[in-house]
Amino acid sequence: MPTRCGSALTAAEPAPADATVVGRLRSAGAAIIGKTHCTEWALNDPAPTRNPWDDSRTPGGSSAGSAVAVAAGMCRATVDTQTAGDVLRPAAYNSVVGFKPTAGWAPLDGVIPVAPTIDTIGITASCGPRSISGTFTPPTGSSPSPNAPGTTVAALARAAGVTGSGRGS
Repeated sequence: MPTRCGSALTAAEPAPADATVVGRLRSAGAAIIGKTHCTEWALNDPAPTRNPWDDSRTPGGSSAGSAVAVAAGMCRATVDTQTAGDVLRPAAYNSVVGFKPTAGWAPLDGVIPVAPTIDTIGITASCGPRSISGTFTPPTGSSPSPNAPGTTVAALARAAGVTGSGRGS
């Protein structure tokens, strides 16, 4: 799949290799189903993506496509990047969970950085079954914490090979 940074200036050719985190997810059996739209170079807003709960409202920042995909039930979780609110803001605007770890939590190999010293790989995930009508029903026996063992965020982090110890390599 091409890595375009939301820009027509980048080649529409597939990336030469998976990012380290994507490779780890594939090795753990994850199905990579696609990429979502990003605002150009993760800086411009708004993107053509629409908030699934109310299309008169913004879906957030550069990772809005990921948050919308999770909120609309297209996928359970996404891997995103954050420089300044790019995971947390779209997650909040679209009623899903955004996890922005400390810089260095996961390797940035294969990521096109905006600000390499503060860019971080994060996760956007659902915290249980949700319909587009806005109703939420926690799964039976679910934990209230999105980072508790067995939840989507924790499972994705383990599959990506990050331990929460502060370094993902």
